[in-house]
Amino acid sequence: MPSKRNDRLSRVERLVEKIAVEIRELREFQRETTEQIRELRESQKKTDEQLRKTDEQLRKTDEQIRKSDEKVNKLTDSWGRFVEGMVSPSAEEFMRKKGFSDVHVTHRYKASRDGKNAEYDTLVISRKGKIILLVSAKTHARSQDVDELLEDMRNFEFFMGDDYAGYTLCGAIAGMSFGEGVEKYAKRKGLIVFKVSGDTMRAEEPKKLKLIKIRKINQK
Repeated sequence: MPSKRNDRLSRVERLVEKIAVEIRELREFQRETTEQIRELRESQKKTDEQLRKTDEQLRKTDEQIRKSDEKVNKLTDSWGRFVEGMVSPSAEEFMRKKGFSDVHVTHRYKASRDGKNAEYDTLVISRKGKIILLVSAKTHARSQDVDELLEDMRNFEFFMGDDYAGYTLCGAIAGMSFGEGVEKYAKRKGLIVFKVSGDTMRAEEPKKLKLIKIRKINQK
């Protein structure tokens, strides 16, 4: 009997010891887990702070880009107006030399029709001669600018037909400088080219000037 009791006690002791070991291991695991959670929270805190700093830096960068774009736009607009100012007297003189009188110039003319909008850099108009010279003024003229001017000429009747029915439209591109081959391309398309010559701008005419007869919209 004592032997059996001793065996039971021994088994109980071993069980208690095993449980104690498991409790120690569990506590150690819990301690390690708590430490990992703390480190994770600390890492998350650092990440959140870094993201906050990154967001702030991006905001500042966006603000700098916006201000830079505004400066560029203002500078581009100023140069555009400068080119317009140079081409106006030259274009008027060109029209008068062609025999057109009663010439007047309009800058930045805006037109709207059926929810669509258009803006023209310079319009040189002779009411007596019933002719309009549409001038696109650029600081540095590109082939794309030529294409856009031709598109404006094609759409001019849509926006301006009711006001200038019976007029003839021609086009000119003016630039302080021109991209490679742009002048030849413009003249090949039937456009007049205005280039800087001293304090004025000199007109170079194409072999065949592109002319568009303007009609009223309701006459189509």
